[in-house]
Amino acid sequence: MSKRIEIGSADAIARRRGKAFDVGEKRIAVFRTARDEWFALDDACPHLNHSLAGGWIDGNCVNCPGHGAMFDLRNGEIIAPPASESVESYSVIEENGKLYLTEH
Repeated sequence: MSKRIEIGSADAIARRRGKAFDVGEKRIAVFRTARDEWFALDDACPHLNHSLAGGWIDGNCVNCPGHGAMFDLRNGEIIAPPASESVESYSVIEENGKLYLTEH
């Protein structure tokens, strides 16, 4: 993904929540923090493929709703098991109420 791709409305995601979007062949989870910062990760937790979009946001981290693995929203790095692999992260831009996705 080398260009900006419009993925949806910023209003579709409440603070401290995530939402999954299909982007090409990928499913991407987009998150909005309490401070209106935007982050995006591959949606599937590498532990058992649970959707990260439904996870709990704690600061700059998201907990997988399946078994509690924790990932850094800023870069997708694994913070806590049971997952043992990081997930891909993407840049999110909000512009005029719309969200755009790009690779880091």
